[in-house]
Amino acid sequence: MASLLRLTNMSRLTLPLLRQVSFLPTTSSRFYAFAAHQKKQRPKFQKKNSPGKLVFEDSVAELPQPEKIPKREQLRFHPKTNQNEDFPVELTEEEKKIGIQMLKKVVSSLETRGFRFILPWSDDSAIERILHIMNEIVSTTGLRVEFLVDAFIQKPSLFSAMTNHGDKTIEILDTLCDICGFSIQDSLRMFGSYTNELLECTSEEISQRLSVFTGIGIQAGFQIGQIVRKCPVVLFGGNFSQMSQTVDNISEFFSNNQIKKVLQRNPEITLMNFEEIESKYEYIYFVMGVEQDEFLDSSDWPKLSLAEIIDRHEFLVKTGKYSLPDPKRPQLKMENPPLHKMLDSREENFAVQVAEVTVEEWRLFRELSTKLRLLEDKERPFERIKPSMRKAYQRKLKYAKEQSNFPIISRNYRGDIDMGVIENFVPLLGDLEEEGQTSPIVDHPEATFIFIKYNNIYIVSVSRKNVNVALVQSFLFKIVQVFGEYFKDVEEESVRDNFVIIYELLDEMMDFGYPQTTEARILREYITQEGHKLEAPRPPMAVTNAVSWRSEGIKYRKNEVFLDVIESVHLLANANGTVLQSEIVGSVKMRVYLSGMPELRLGLNDKVQFEASGRGKSNKAVELEDVKFHQCVRLSRFENDRTISFIPPDGEFELMSYRLTTVVKPLIWIEAVVERFSRSRVEYMIKAKSQFKRRSTANNVEIIIPVPSDADSPKFKQAIGSAKYTPEENAFVWQIKAFPGGKEFLMRAHFNLPSVTSEEKEGKRPIRVKFEIPYFTTSGIQVRYLKIIEKSGYQALPWVRYITQNGDYQLRTT
Repeated sequence: MASLLRLTNMSRLTLPLLRQVSFLPTTSSRFYAFAAHQKKQRPKFQKKNSPGKLVFEDSVAELPQPEKIPKREQLRFHPKTNQNEDFPVELTEEEKKIGIQMLKKVVSSLETRGFRFILPWSDDSAIERILHIMNEIVSTTGLRVEFLVDAFIQKPSLFSAMTNHGDKTIEILDTLCDICGFSIQDSLRMFGSYTNELLECTSEEISQRLSVFTGIGIQAGFQIGQIVRKCPVVLFGGNFSQMSQTVDNISEFFSNNQIKKVLQRNPEITLMNFEEIESKYEYIYFVMGVEQDEFLDSSDWPKLSLAEIIDRHEFLVKTGKYSLPDPKRPQLKMENPPLHKMLDSREENFAVQVAEVTVEEWRLFRELSTKLRLLEDKERPFERIKPSMRKAYQRKLKYAKEQSNFPIISRNYRGDIDMGVIENFVPLLGDLEEEGQTSPIVDHPEATFIFIKYNNIYIVSVSRKNVNVALVQSFLFKIVQVFGEYFKDVEEESVRDNFVIIYELLDEMMDFGYPQTTEARILREYITQEGHKLEAPRPPMAVTNAVSWRSEGIKYRKNEVFLDVIESVHLLANANGTVLQSEIVGSVKMRVYLSGMPELRLGLNDKVQFEASGRGKSNKAVELEDVKFHQCVRLSRFENDRTISFIPPDGEFELMSYRLTTVVKPLIWIEAVVERFSRSRVEYMIKAKSQFKRRSTANNVEIIIPVPSDADSPKFKQAIGSAKYTPEENAFVWQIKAFPGGKEFLMRAHFNLPSVTSEEKEGKRPIRVKFEIPYFTTSGIQVRYLKIIEKSGYQALPWVRYITQNGDYQLRTT
């Protein structure tokens, strides 16, 4: 049996719901970061001619990456030591023979790569010491000998470190495996790429530097490994005390969760210069008027120079794409491009997609700005904002924190709660956010706060007794909906500007803690925003009528009813076409333009209805689940004979929603073949096939295919539609305006990849598909009839439309 849920008619509630409702502004804290040192160039191999040491000459410019080996489980090194013996384990003659063959193979291969070296073949003790180190790695890690040989050939510096600094190398590799969660193969690759730098450190120093990140809650293992992969310099490039001081400085302006997000996105901030990065922040915050939340969404603003940030901003202002904040109304939000689009985009993308100009125009502007900057011999307007505006910001931050504890507007309905108790809400919420335990309910010894956040305000209800939390949440969202009918944007400024009408609405929507009228159309009849002549007060009929959602006396010249059946397909399938998860979520939406007080009766091909009416089973019947109705539906009649009977509200509303958990065949199937060419380029061959009836057509199809984050220089060739590269999403989009049923189309895409990047195993994101198919339903639901009954007997025109669209529609790739 399908389950039912009905939105309760607020006018019929009997339990006291709220004692107090308050509106509070949200706040943002200060953002600080630090400017980067220039990355040091790795030194070349040292040329020494001492016995027992590997010597390199004429090193090659670039070495190919080692063959990719499947990752094993995390392995840790624990070298055996014994003070009384040079070697803890004696090697057999067979082991020595195999080891010497391995060394000779490495030496021979390195000679062919342009390296000249000296090994003490005549010194048995030195050779045996080298073999013991190799044996220690293989025996304690289970690593294949073939991989170790390949690693030495591909990374000569790794071979040099193993022969000259074996114990220290093993300790560092152990640290990388333990704290970063690397496999032994990944640890060897990382060590081989930064051998000289890592050998200058001890394992304790590396652990100390990484403790800067683990100390703020970033977990050792995968999360630390992601940071090290993104910025390996944190292993060896900074001073522990300076890095700790940097994080301590940031913690004064951020919660723990915010600090984690900042450092995970920009770990190099711990190595940066404070003054330069602070000046960038001040320019973006004060001159551009960007709030702190946008800083957390942008990853490139610390990396760009101050001059480039200024140029991008001034260019957008001159082209009319960016509006400066109004100093007289600083709380007014400006509709500007988001910060991550302005600063995270490459120059070409910034010019074409953000500024909407040619690349040549943008480069000409940069050249002129650079010349002007050289003439002025200073970074304008950095000098103008630094000292005084920082103090102004501190005052503004302090004022914002103080004001955030006080409500903008409040109404105490029962008088049994102290008005000052609301001041405890913001500090309690801040503590929960720092601990990562936010919930819509905040407990306090004196009261319970139930809240929602909408735009930049909190709408909070306060109660001292056990209340229905779901009902309170529904009422708070209803408040937002009603306010939106009166003034479009519900935010701090609009609440302050419309406080008079808000007090009127709060008094009408709730009385002594009991919800009353919550329909905006009814409220508009006696709470208006226009001036009018005073007349004898007469309550609207809807207030005293049983049908509170519809007013009497409605008249239309043309009586019409529009009914839309909209289904969203949620689907997850693997690369073989097997559906792993599927679901259909449907809704019936109506637009009613009928005179008087009509009654409507709707019939669907519901399986339960067919059986209840004695018609038996039908192949075309559909079994609906989790049915939810608008409050206008007579539930008692639906439970008796499954007839949907109701007096509809005037205008647009959602009559019902339903869900079907059934295996759905993918309506649009995508097959992707990806070819990589030695990390220098990648090619995609995409085949899209529509698997619905030929007489139907999918409109506005978008196929979103993920690509590596460092891909560039896209080239596309498609049989139909158009394709574009979206670097902000690390994907390209194939757009097809009309996709007929039973057809398939091909497209090819080509991207370049920086060959210097080591090949890491990337998480494979699924392909996403967007579409809309009119006059088609996946579930097979049908409207059998829609009857309109009104005492005047007028003729009305019913219109029915079916639409199937994508929900969370994802297809995995191989």
